[in-house]
Amino acid sequence: MNKKGQRKWGIMVLIIIVLIAILISLTLLLINYNKKSNNGGSKIPDPSMTYCKDEGYTYKIKNTEIGEQGFCVFPDNSECDSWSYFCGCTDDKRYCSKEYSTCQYACG
Repeated sequence: MNKKGQRKWGIMVLIIIVLIAILISLTLLLINYNKKSNNGGSKIPDPSMTYCKDEGYTYKIKNTEIGEQGFCVFPDNSECDSWSYFCGCTDDKRYCSKEYSTCQYACG
């Protein structure tokens, strides 16, 4: 094989090595991404939980007859379904900052 042929093979081997390195890197990144996204379920936080906490209140999850349900707990220990609070449809106007949705849940 002449020098020109050897050079072509060398370049092809180099290109193949670079492509394999890129594939390995992308695979490792994808594996790492999947590990992060599978930590406790969804990567996107519950907007009602975020709103409750951002307003300075406590958020808790209770097991109810319809399954797990999030509640926003206020300073006087009253609580409200977190989605009702988020949508502004609480019965207690002291804690209601949005008033554009119809209530679907009761506060207690």
